[in-house]
Amino acid sequence: MKGVVRMKRNRIRPALAGVLLTGLLLEAVLAGCTTGIERIEPNNVEHIEVASSPASDTLPARTYADREQIGRIVSYLNDLRLTTHFSENPDEYCGQTFYLTLVCTDGSMRKFTHFGNLFFREGDGAWRRMEYEQAAQLETMLRELSEDGSSENGAAWDG
Repeated sequence: MKGVVRMKRNRIRPALAGVLLTGLLLEAVLAGCTTGIERIEPNNVEHIEVASSPASDTLPARTYADREQIGRIVSYLNDLRLTTHFSENPDEYCGQTFYLTLVCTDGSMRKFTHFGNLFFREGDGAWRRMEYEQAAQLETMLRELSEDGSSENGAAWDG
């Protein structure tokens, strides 16, 4: 009887190891498909300029310098789940585009394009796809931040 139990264990262990290895490989592949941006430290951001195209009467260009506002926008950006492989072609879409320029305390800038509630990129980098629900949160958040009256008009996008 001990020989039968030992034989079954010897067969189960390699099978279990194979299942675990397959699961880990699948997780690694899926993790490679969804990414985020290079993390931003809110305390390193001096202000954030936001502009839109086409220009919006309800969300005019603004500069956000309030620490709480910066924190909310940076948190949103840091939490984005972006897909690197997708079937849609951004050139075939139209819609509202938001340009976000983060001006850092060291004088450097990071520029982001948030397009059509689907696509996102940093600078001239490759487009990545966002989940619609997450993408739609940006406009809602910007409206809320604009309504609190502590942001300034006049941000401009410089390509």
